[in-house]
This record gives sequence, structure tokens and C-alpha cells, in this order.
Amino acid sequence: MNARSESQESLLCRIHAGDYVRVALGVLLIVAAFAKGLSAADSATAVLQGWPPVLQLVVVEAELAFGILLVLGMQRRLTHYVALAVFTVFAVIALRSVASGTASCGCFGAIAVDPRLTLLIDLVAVFALVATRPTGDRIANSSSAGNRTAIGATAAAILVGAPLGFAKLSFAPARGIDAAASAKEFVLLEPEGWVGNELPLLGVLKGTQDLANGQWTLLLHHHGCPDCERVRPSYEDRLSQGEKVLLVETPPFSSVLSPNQLGHTQLPDDREWFVQTPVEIVARDGVVVSVNREFSEAREAHL
Repeated sequence: MNARSESQESLLCRIHAGDYVRVALGVLLIVAAFAKGLSAADSATAVLQGWPPVLQLVVVEAELAFGILLVLGMQRRLTHYVALAVFTVFAVIALRSVASGTASCGCFGAIAVDPRLTLLIDLVAVFALVATRPTGDRIANSSSAGNRTAIGATAAAILVGAPLGFAKLSFAPARGIDAAASAKEFVLLEPEGWVGNELPLLGVLKGTQDLANGQWTLLLHHHGCPDCERVRPSYEDRLSQGEKVLLVETPPFSSVLSPNQLGHTQLPDDREWFVQTPVEIVARDGVVVSVNREFSEAREAHL
């Protein structure tokens, strides 16, 4: 009897621990969905980059709905294993962000979170889900109660998701060749699509009238980007040697740029700019001829 009682007590403790894990992860997903939904443009630079606005909305709604299901404790066995799969995928995405040196994975929209911290959270979630996985037939769900909860969760997801959908579709960033010249508040730059066309930044960057003449190499960089800090000195060396090199900093800026600082400029801060940095753009007579994101050690040595 003692052994059986201890076994039952251990199982109950495991179930209770699983409840804490389930609710905590559900709340985390709800917060992440809200953050992405209310700052659509920030998310566009990372996990949702290049996705159509409608598909972005579906992803955010699904994340929100699943978070609600976890918090309400619906279909615990099924949602437990789905959560395990979801956070495993999240961990892979975070690991990729860490490897690429991204400042933030965009998982929480405008809330910048170090990918290393995100990876740690995802791994802890995976281990917690594995440790509290349901066993046997101890977890049962009342069909009638489950149906009522399902209806409530669906209604809640729709009601709460409505403003998220409005924000996602209304504040989607401008994109394409003419994005840089757009008057929209959010602008997503995709330089790879500029090749063979006039450099969209010609009418945007101040004090760079000569960009339309001759061959120029532009480096779009950001002060919070480790890869940018790694490759920028090579371009500054080329600039000091007299080459036509222009270093373009994306906001928010590390400092105020001096008007007399030749070879350096900044994107206007009257809009929110979103671009994956660093990126090299080569333009000849104002027309983009190549775009490069590969900065190998051999290439840097050549520079």
C-alpha cells in the first residue's frame, strides 16, 4: 500500500507540475502573439519576413488560440505533445538566429529579446514538457465540458484577435522597389529585388548627390549588429583609400552623424526602416548591379 500510495502521490505531483508548465507556456504564447500582432513591422524582419500579411495574421491567430487552449487545459494530452513540437521548432529558429548573429529574432515583435535568451527559454520549455509528459490514462476530459471550453476558446481567440488582425493588415510595411520612397510609416527594404533597377535610396539619402554617377559600394549597417561591427572596418579602410564607398546606418542610431563626416550617412528617422543587416549594394550610375550578404573571412581579407 505504501509503495502504491507513493506512486500515486508521485503521479499527482507530476500532473500538477504539468499544469504549471502548461499555463506558463500558454501565457508566454499569448504574450508573444500580442507583441507580434501589435508591432507587425518589427516581426516582418525576422520570423515572418517575406510572408503575406494574411498569412502573418493566420500565424499570430494560431499562436494566440493555442496559447488560450493551453491556459484553459483543453485536450491536455494532445496539446502537450503539440506544445512539445512547437517549442522544439522555436528552439531551432532561435538557434539559427544565434548562429547568424541576429540582434533579435522578432518572436516578440517590437520587444527586442536576445536570441540566446529566447533559445534558453525554448530549451527549458522543451525539457519541462518532456519531464511532465502525460502517462497512462490519468488525464481525462469531459466531452461536454471540453466542447464548452472549445467554444469559449474559439470565441476568445476571435474577439481578442480582431484588433491584432486590424493592426497586422493596417500597419503592414511598404515593400518592393518603391518602398524606400513610400510615405508609409513602416518600410521593409529588400535589396535583392533592386538588381537591375534604379537605386531606391537615391531620393532618400541626404548629401549623397554623387550616388548617381560612377560605381558606388554601399554598406547598410546597424550599430547593434555583431556582423556589421565585424565587416564595417574593411569598408572604412576602402573609404580611406579613396574608393567610392558609402556606409549607411539604419535607425536607431548610435550617435548623431557629423555633417562633415564623408562616406557616412543615415537613413531618415521619420520612418521605421526594416532591413536585414549587413548588406552590400553595388550601384553603377544609379542602377543596382549586385547585392551581397555573404561576408566570408577570405572576402574580408581581400577587401
